[in-house]
Amino acid sequence: MPKLRYGTNLSFKAIIDVLERSYGLPPGSILGDSRTKHPSNIRALAMHICRHTGRMSFPSIGKAFKRHHATAIHNCRLVDKWLAEDKKFVVVYNRLVRQIIKLSKI
Repeated sequence: MPKLRYGTNLSFKAIIDVLERSYGLPPGSILGDSRTKHPSNIRALAMHICRHTGRMSFPSIGKAFKRHHATAIHNCRLVDKWLAEDKKFVVVYNRLVRQIIKLSKI
């Protein structure tokens, strides 16, 4: 598992676990090869949380998800767009981040 930078207490495993449980995905599916819409959208969300809350670099995110760093950049921009356009998504995003923080402190 990659280490998060800048002294954050979030764990990469907590990010993946919370998102998989919250969206009913089987374990390992976020890190898998699936390119179908649902898992890939959740993967984009996970990359954004790693970048903006976990403060991982794009190359680190790409390596953790077995993707190119450009994919991480694209996905972070995509989630930024969702956050700017959908106020309900902002509420969901913040709830997920709080769950991840809580799980990371255990």
